Amino acid sequence: MSLSNWVRKRNEEKEKISRLAPEDRLGYIGACAQCLIAIEQSNRHWLQRLSNPSFMSKFDEATLRVFFKRLKELALDNIEFDVEATRKDLASERKGRGPYA
Repeated sequence: MSLSNWVRKRNEEKEKISRLAPEDRLGYIGACAQCLIAIEQSNRHWLQRLSNPSFMSKFDEATLRVFFKRLKELALDNIEFDVEATRKDLASERKGRGPYA
């Protein structure tokens, strides 16, 4: 897929996700899945780009520093969310209730 097609598709996905407005429990589950799929697609694309030396040679160190800073922030935020949600799940198991009850 060309980079211009990738950008177009990602912008379409961004619009689709920004319009998500779940109305019930099942809707939230589906919307969460759509968000995770979009994140997964971006992560796969970044890994492909980072693994391609000829592509990455286009970027100077300052630009790579910016990429790293942003990706690091995303990773830390994602890990924080994961740990928080898992802790709530563990706490609910101990109490015999749902994680966010």
